[in-house]
Amino acid sequence: MTTPRLCSIADTLAVVGEKYSLLVLREVFFGVRRFDDMARNIGAPRDVLAARLKHLVEAGLLEKVPYSGRRFEYHPTPAGQELRDVLHVLRQWGDRHLVDRPPVVFEHSCGSIMDPAVVCRSCGHTVAEGSLRVVHPHDQQPDAWDSGLREVTESPAAGAEEVSATYRRSAGSARGEARRRELLERVTDDLAANGLVDFSLRRAARAAGATHKVLLYHFDGVDDLLRQAIVRLRERRIGNALAAASGSTLADRIREVWRVLERPESGLRVLDQAIGLAMYDPGRYGELGREASRQYLPTLLSFCPPGWPEHRKLEVSQLVLATLRGLLVELNTSGDEQSVEAGFQTLVRALEREEAATA
Repeated sequence: MTTPRLCSIADTLAVVGEKYSLLVLREVFFGVRRFDDMARNIGAPRDVLAARLKHLVEAGLLEKVPYSGRRFEYHPTPAGQELRDVLHVLRQWGDRHLVDRPPVVFEHSCGSIMDPAVVCRSCGHTVAEGSLRVVHPHDQQPDAWDSGLREVTESPAAGAEEVSATYRRSAGSARGEARRRELLERVTDDLAANGLVDFSLRRAARAAGATHKVLLYHFDGVDDLLRQAIVRLRERRIGNALAAASGSTLADRIREVWRVLERPESGLRVLDQAIGLAMYDPGRYGELGREASRQYLPTLLSFCPPGWPEHRKLEVSQLVLATLRGLLVELNTSGDEQSVEAGFQTLVRALEREEAATA
C-alpha cells in the first residue's frame, strides 16, 4: 500500500481547505468581523458559514470577541494573521489567470501597487523554479529537484534500505527545537496566569498563537504539552528559589524559599494544582508528582551542609519537600495562613536542631 506524502500543505488544507473558509479569512482581513456582514459579502448559507467560523475558532485561527450581549465579532489570532500573505498570493494568481481586469488592487506604503513575491528571508532572492531542493529535517539528506520540479533520487546502494520519498516531519532540528521552545513558553505563561482549570488543546493553541495541528506537530498530545509546561514552571520556581536562598544555614535558606513559594503573585500556584491533579487521577497524571520530586530534590540537596553524608542529605531533603508540599496544599485549600505558618515554623525549628546536632 502506498504511503501518502506527509506535508504541511495537506495539514493546512485540513484547516482552511473547506469551501468558504478562505473567504471568511478574506473578510476578516478586510475588517469585516460580524456574522451578518460576512454572510452578505461571501454569499454562503448561514448554517455553513456558522460551521466554518466554529471550525476556524477551534483551529486557533480566529477568536470570538463579544461586542453586544451574546453577539460576537471574529478577530484573527497571530496564527490566522500569518495566512494574510497566502491570500495575497492566491489573489495575484487569480488576477493573472482568471479575470481580464483585477476587481481590486492594493497600494503598498511605498506608494506602488503591491505585487507580492515569495523571497528567501536569508538572501532576499526571489524563490524561482529550479532554486529549491527538498531537505528532510530528520536526517538532513536532500532530495534533488530539476528545473521541472521533478523529484530525483539516487538508486540505493546494494543491500541498503530504500529511502522513503515522503517528507519526514521532525522537531529535532535546531529550528524545530527553537519553535517548540517558543510555543512551550507561551503555553507556560498562559498556564501560570490562568491555572489548570479548563486547560485544553484549544486553549493552548490560542495562547501559543498557533493551530492545534502545529502543537501536535511538536508535542505528543495535550497531556504531553501539559507535562512539559509543568516542568518548565518548576524550572522557573527553582530559579526563583535559588535567587532567594542567600542564607548561610539550611534553615535560613528554607525560610527564604518559603517566602517566595507562599506569595500568591508568584504565578506558580498552578504547580500545586498539578499535585492535586496527580492525586485525583494517578493513572493519568501520577508522573506530574514523580517528576516534581526529581526536579526539586537536587536543589534541596544543594542547600544541605556540605559535611553531611549523602544519605542524611537525602532524608532531610525528602522531609522538607514533603512538608512544604503539604503546607502549600493546605494554604491553597483552606486559606488558614496562621496554621500554615505555625507548621512551617515547626519545620524550621526541626532543621535548626538537625544542623545544631552536627555543628
